[in-house]
Parts: sequence; C-alpha cells; structure tokens
Amino acid sequence: MIKTDNDSKQNKTVPESAAERAFNFRPLLFAAVFFVLGIVFSFSVIMYDISPWLATLALPIAAGKIALSLRKKRAALIFLALALCFGVGYARFNGVVNGFLSQENYNGAFSVCGVVQERYDYGYKQKLVLVNVEFNGAPVQGKAVVFTDAQAPISLSSELCFSGNVSTDLRLEENGRFRAEAVHQTLCYQVLATSEIVVTGEDFELFRFLRERVFSVVYAGLDESVASVAFAILTGETSGMDFSLLENVRFGGVAHLFAVSGLHVGALYGFCTFLLERGKGYRVP
Repeated sequence: MIKTDNDSKQNKTVPESAAERAFNFRPLLFAAVFFVLGIVFSFSVIMYDISPWLATLALPIAAGKIALSLRKKRAALIFLALALCFGVGYARFNGVVNGFLSQENYNGAFSVCGVVQERYDYGYKQKLVLVNVEFNGAPVQGKAVVFTDAQAPISLSSELCFSGNVSTDLRLEENGRFRAEAVHQTLCYQVLATSEIVVTGEDFELFRFLRERVFSVVYAGLDESVASVAFAILTGETSGMDFSLLENVRFGGVAHLFAVSGLHVGALYGFCTFLLERGKGYRVP
C-alpha cells in the first residue's frame, strides 16, 4: 500500500508532553472534586479546629501540579476556577452550619403552630416535621420535629396548632457522629404535644394535591387492604397499611418496595404508555 503526501500530513500532530497525558484534565470532574474538598475542609475546621490557613498551603501545591501538567496559558485560568469551586464549597458548608447555630433558644411550654412538611407513622405514635413554625405567635426560622400519639391521619401541608413542650437542640455532634440531617434541614426544635392537635387549614401544595388524587382513584377501585399497599408502592406513604403487615415487610427486608425510586417512576411510565397506546392507537414519544 502506497502512502500519499496527504496521509503523512494528517499523521503529523503536535505531540503532547508526558505530564499532559498523565494529568488528563476533566473540567466538570475537577470542579466537583474541588467543591467537595472545600466542604471537607470546612467540616474539618468546624469539627476539629483545624486552622483555615492550611488552605494557603494546599492550594499552591495544587497550583504547582496544574502548572507543571498543563500549558501555562491554561494553568492560571484553571487554577482560579478550581480555587473558586473550593471556596464555594467551603462557604456553602460554613453558611449552613452557621445558619443552624444562629437559631433562637426556646425551652418550655409554648403554643405551637406550623405546616406539616413530613409525616411518619409508627403505629403507636406519629412524627411530624413542621415548617413556618410559630411559638406563642412569634415566627421562628428553624423547623420543628413533633412527637404525638397516633391520632386521625394528618395530611401533608396541613396547618396545625396545639400546645407542647419545646426543647432546642443545636448540637453539631451526637454519639460521636455529625448531625448532618438536623443541620442540613435546620431541625432545631423538638416538641412533645401536650394537647389535641387542631387542623386549622390546608396550605395548597401541588404534590399533595396529586397525592390525594392518586389516593382517591386507588381506593375507589380496590379493596381497602389492597389499596393501602398499592398506594404505598406508588407514593411511599405507608400510614394506611395495617401496622402488623408493615412490620412484617420491614422484618422481611423488603421495605424498600415502598421507597419511590427511578424504577417505580419508569414502571409507572411504561404502564401508562402501554394503556395509551392500546386505547388510542398512537405511540407515546
């Protein structure tokens, strides 16, 4: 086979240095890594009292590595971008922690009002997470976790008022572990209800409306015991299931069936697509 001049010209490329090939820079990957490193560094400063000035030692080392591995024209710009990602991660985590610690301290008996954001039913008691919380009519920034005896079902986005004993918990660590969920969600207050919980209204919420619509359709077409399981699989809401059945499901290690995931959404989409194609005679894109 005879090689032409054009083939030889196409094969001539500017060779990369060994350092450039070894570095294999990926912008999004490195940006994400430096963002996470900023979070880790902020965590270390807050929890372990590490001096923040250590970053002035670590970042020049990273800058030297980038400068040696990439062309100088790109190295400075890339280093500044990665340093910015590091700083954003550091500031973001620091801001969340400071926001958690800045909540006011409430302890004692208060009149409590709020809107239900989350609800967990344990058969003998309920756990509610309230937003837009007010203590004795004064609004607070953090969220409240309410524990109460099992009562008539309380729907999401319900506006509640009741009396309860309030305690403030602003600890960052519990049993040697960082309280990540409490800090992230600003779960500052724990409330033990001491009076009947009164539903004073319903705050409109799109997902709650859709959930109630699914509830009415499922329970209208199925037996109650079957409908409660079907509704739990579709929405993750297990409060309507018989408690003994739910406990058996948990002990059997298959409670993940009631966790809404991509598999559930894909299966539901496939089922709806099948019905539409069969009924209307056209294909869903």
